[in-house]
Amino acid sequence: MTTHSYRRAAALAGIAGVIPLLAACGTAADATALDAATTPGAVATTTGPTTATPRAADRFGPDGYDGVELGTSAAQVRAAGSTVTDDGADAVCDGLRLRRDHLRAGEVSGFVSRRFGVALITAPNAAATTPEGIHDGSTRAEVRAAYPDAKRYPDFWSVAVPGRPGASYWWWYADGRLINLSLVLDVQDCAN
Repeated sequence: MTTHSYRRAAALAGIAGVIPLLAACGTAADATALDAATTPGAVATTTGPTTATPRAADRFGPDGYDGVELGTSAAQVRAAGSTVTDDGADAVCDGLRLRRDHLRAGEVSGFVSRRFGVALITAPNAAATTPEGIHDGSTRAEVRAAYPDAKRYPDFWSVAVPGRPGASYWWWYADGRLINLSLVLDVQDCAN
């Protein structure tokens, strides 16, 4: 299973049981280092966040991603070309599948509250980058530099989204790197 698949499992099941699995899988940097170690003449390189502004198509936040904004209705999600699905649904929320996110059956990109609209969007890959240059794979030091006011909670990290009142970024760390970057409404009923 890929980290991408685990990201969706974490959004559905909660991070507590998934982090040990992610840590066991390693990171893209681990794979690069392994390739370099086993290939004669190869050099391991990794890339971290950039201070350059992300391409508009890859900009994750402050309002949304891939044409879907926090708080928008299911009808607006569909009009943007994404899908509202029963996958991950419960009595108050439906699953969200972004149009550019390549998911397996049963996986979701986030959640749409029937009361509050789009409540949570999970970055689909490391190209999805915040305006501050943070993405899946960023180091703790890079995140700390971009978001010095970030707070640690028992199961995740969070910071208010700069320029977007009422929204936060949530994430976790595995092997010292950010994973599962999500954009979340502060007042919603899909995730705690």
